[in-house]
Amino acid sequence: MNQIWSSMAHTMKDLLVSAVKRQGIGKDLATLHAIQAANAYLSTRLPGERRGDAEAISVRGGILTIACLHAAVSQMFTREAPHIVHAVYQAAPEAQVSRVKTKIVENLPSFEANY
Repeated sequence: MNQIWSSMAHTMKDLLVSAVKRQGIGKDLATLHAIQAANAYLSTRLPGERRGDAEAISVRGGILTIACLHAAVSQMFTREAPHIVHAVYQAAPEAQVSRVKTKIVENLPSFEANY
């Protein structure tokens, strides 16, 4: 019985991978995973009342962009860029993030609102 479930799970995975390739959404999924991983990292680095002060918002050309409400937060994440890149690579190597860019904004755009 376990072999049947194992076989079915393997087949479902193959079907999903095939569907993603057919629909051409692999890059979008990689971007989503990268942004989610970056935001998870950011939330561990900011104290509770400041967790909403930064948000990863895009990945383009291997550059992860993080919107920050304050210069101090931007500077902190600029210094932590290698750690952010590593965290994103661990969760979403297919996103091929190699750099981090921060930008100071008045209001954080919501990445999830775009999807």
